[in-house]
Amino acid sequence: MRIRSPFSKGDKGGGAFLSSLRQEGGFTLAELLVTMLIMMILIIGLGGMIQSGARSSTASYNLVRMEEAANEAVNTMTRQIRVATSISPDSDNSQIIFSGDLNGDDTITNQAFRVEDGVLVKDGQPWVDGVSSLTVTYYWYDMAIREEVELEPGQFPGWNDMIHRVLVTLEMSMDSMDVALK
Repeated sequence: MRIRSPFSKGDKGGGAFLSSLRQEGGFTLAELLVTMLIMMILIIGLGGMIQSGARSSTASYNLVRMEEAANEAVNTMTRQIRVATSISPDSDNSQIIFSGDLNGDDTITNQAFRVEDGVLVKDGQPWVDGVSSLTVTYYWYDMAIREEVELEPGQFPGWNDMIHRVLVTLEMSMDSMDVALK
């Protein structure tokens, strides 16, 4: 048995063999490299978009969490201030101290809110993180001019007995996001 070479005697350089390879429809190395480069660019772009979406989702979640904490704090403070029977003369624009039947059990208790080191403190205990400031504005109703007037704490003796309305503003900040609730 004789093995025949792909290069026939009459074909110097194997022209018939090379022409048969070209007819098989394969890809050249250059075509494969260009295709791989394009695919890598697309994958890197897609990865960047996924990463950006994940960061955005995390930021949105943190903002919602911060807003919920601020809402809970303002709602609790509002509810307790509404049932307060007196506001302490030691209250000022950055803290409020009051007393009343805050739990509905006919027991008069004291309550205080202030901000220390980015934390809203309730009765000396840390309560809500990420609070940048607490502003308390007091108003009284001036019968002579028949309108509400802002009342400065300590403006005159007994100022705290004149309070008609209290406005509480809570500002929160977390990871370059700010929320202000009144």
